[in-house]
Amino acid sequence: MEFGNYMEKDKFVKRINELKEILGSKPVLFYGAGILFEYLIENQDMTVFNIIGISDRKFKNEEFGSKFLNYNVVPIDFIDKSEPEYVVISVLEWKKVIESLKNSIKNPNIKIIPLFEECNEKYKSLNYVTKTLKPKGFEVLKFDADTEEVIFSNGNLNIYTDVQYPWIVGEIFAEDIYKFQTNLDLTKQYSVLDIGANRCYASIYFAQKDWVKDVYAFELVPQTVEIAQKNLELNPKYSSKIKLYPFGLGKENTTVTIEMLPHRDGCNTIENNFFDNYMPQEHGKGIPQVCEIKKTSEVISKIVEENSLDNIIFKIDAEGAEYDIIEDLSENYPQIFDKIAILVGDTHLGFERFYDFLPKDKFKIVYANKQENGCCPFEIVKL
Repeated sequence: MEFGNYMEKDKFVKRINELKEILGSKPVLFYGAGILFEYLIENQDMTVFNIIGISDRKFKNEEFGSKFLNYNVVPIDFIDKSEPEYVVISVLEWKKVIESLKNSIKNPNIKIIPLFEECNEKYKSLNYVTKTLKPKGFEVLKFDADTEEVIFSNGNLNIYTDVQYPWIVGEIFAEDIYKFQTNLDLTKQYSVLDIGANRCYASIYFAQKDWVKDVYAFELVPQTVEIAQKNLELNPKYSSKIKLYPFGLGKENTTVTIEMLPHRDGCNTIENNFFDNYMPQEHGKGIPQVCEIKKTSEVISKIVEENSLDNIIFKIDAEGAEYDIIEDLSENYPQIFDKIAILVGDTHLGFERFYDFLPKDKFKIVYANKQENGCCPFEIVKL
């Protein structure tokens, strides 16, 4: 990860100079052999410190004195034996590490300090998502410390997100939450209805598949639509497959005013029950925004008929609006159920409220992970 892009603005260089004064020639052990430590040795003159070793929980089974990036490896159980005067925590999420090390280090004279405490909370989410994406080949292509915008890239996809709310990128591209348990017939071509498209992450995820012909994406919130359009612009190879509709779906044509949460745009909703259930502490922190809703059956029937859609992947994550959407289709356009191959997504206020509108002679549940708060990730397949 390109820590230097923002750490300089967070007075990183100043902190290094402070550590020079604090540590002097005292024996120092660094804890944390990850991307932050690697950035340090690549971009800072570490010879100014008397580094006697590097420790990390991943070195648990390493031999004491083996090497990592030319530094002596010190398993956690050997920290006391190595006799550092200071242990410097070179990870962003340092608070939990310090608490854990206090239980492992028996010598009360060893001082434990964070390398850089200012970025601990601010970049915690970004750091976590960056680590989960790395095994999938994603790196940080661009970081803007002023706007807090981030672009991840694996050479094939470029994904735009931000420091405050990068979680959905990790869920879709690292955790593969839309990797089906069902074995679809991939000799066929599928069309995706992405209802609750958010920033078009799922739309792009599906569009990169050779067996996906086209994607029809719907997003309620205008500001989120703008971010979705940025992601489409970053991926011209796949965005040609995607048609983005800047409105939500429901039981009728109307406009609503929502309390938009820019820092949690994956949770914006028209449902007060959703707000009360998942984030009551956020009431009053949002920005009023007028959003357009169109009648689901009218919109979907037109798209299906004009484009001769068949073999539909019906992805829905609409923050509580899923019940109105599926009810309207059931009552006014039931023909859609003959064309759907698979339904995936989440319900948020109870699974049965959604599932009861599906014709039971046409579908079966592959899984439904019902949770206490009413959330239920699901996969439902055509019989």
